[in-house]
Amino acid sequence: MADDPFEKLHLAFMQEVLPVSLAMLDRAKQGGPSKVVEVFTSSNEPFQDLRSEGDASAQKLRQQLDEIRPGLGNPIMPVNVEVDNLEVSNEDLLEKDSLVQVLERIQINLEALEKCLEDDSNSVN
Repeated sequence: MADDPFEKLHLAFMQEVLPVSLAMLDRAKQGGPSKVVEVFTSSNEPFQDLRSEGDASAQKLRQQLDEIRPGLGNPIMPVNVEVDNLEVSNEDLLEKDSLVQVLERIQINLEALEKCLEDDSNSVN
């Protein structure tokens, strides 16, 4: 997660507060304050229920905010990427050498086959 407290606040607002707020607003539009209070009296987890109700609306709003400015609606989180240095063992080198030898033999055989096919096509004419 980001080390910047403002980025943490932005992320928490977009993922937690926004969906709940939009669900409460939608409930208020549909049935007034009684509809908003209903979720708190009838549910064991009212904030979870509100978050799931408002998730679709919040996603649409976040996409619209991203169109205005990328990262505004869906915060861009910095990541750290580490690459391990691969150690090549003698066994790996031997496998690579044997593979190269097999490929060289295949190439020689393909060239010989092409030569035979050319000779056969010349003798047919």
